[in-house]
Amino acid sequence: PAQRGQRIRLGMYEAVLRYYHHEMTQSASSFIEALAALRHAVEVEPKNGLACSLLARLHAGNYAMELAGDDTPLSDALDFAQKGVRLEPADQRTRSILAYVHLLNDEVAEGRREVEAALDLNPHSLFFLDGIGYLLTLLGDWERGPVLSRKAVRLNPYHWRVAHGALWLDALRRRDYDSAYYEAKEYTLGNFWGPLMRATALAYLDRMNKARSEVEQLLLMKANFSQRGQWFITRYVKSEELVERITEGLQKAGLRLV
Repeated sequence: PAQRGQRIRLGMYEAVLRYYHHEMTQSASSFIEALAALRHAVEVEPKNGLACSLLARLHAGNYAMELAGDDTPLSDALDFAQKGVRLEPADQRTRSILAYVHLLNDEVAEGRREVEAALDLNPHSLFFLDGIGYLLTLLGDWERGPVLSRKAVRLNPYHWRVAHGALWLDALRRRDYDSAYYEAKEYTLGNFWGPLMRATALAYLDRMNKARSEVEQLLLMKANFSQRGQWFITRYVKSEELVERITEGLQKAGLRLV
């Protein structure tokens, strides 16, 4: 029994490591490895709230980014995220992940409720501040969201780079395109949002050669973006005005969405 318990703990530890490795690389291969590891972890430890929530996050991320062909419907992400919160209601990660799933599902009020709950659990938690600021911003809190994102960037040299995604969107909202480009350059997560963000800002700065180069990089990373781009953008951006601004910026850079 002791050996079996050790194997289970090792499996869960490995699954969490694979999850964070995927968060760093954003690759299809790291996603597939993390998904398999977390599915196994949930099977052997069905009452582990963290495992359920991280599995929900993988399902939701693949749904919104289409990294791999695995069947990861958002309904499954919601089930796992809700179970994670039921099992670990005082964990900022489980609350934040459920808020993220609500965001992708266009459930803004529910997302705001969960991210507020996450923040209330520990308003001074530097470890989760970047993600909470990011979610608050995307969920429409244009005051606290950017403030918390800037605080995370200022205080934590190892902050999660999604904070710059929030600050890019806020700068775009304020039509501060120099700041938008700066934040886009700091968004170094390796997914297609990076060139999308840079292309949009550069187009509004009338730096068309560089903007078109970023569009080329975007299409190398996501070949079907012309057809699917509107859907990808609206998974995260809930303001119609900002969706239109991003779409117009990409069009200026030579990428028309259909």
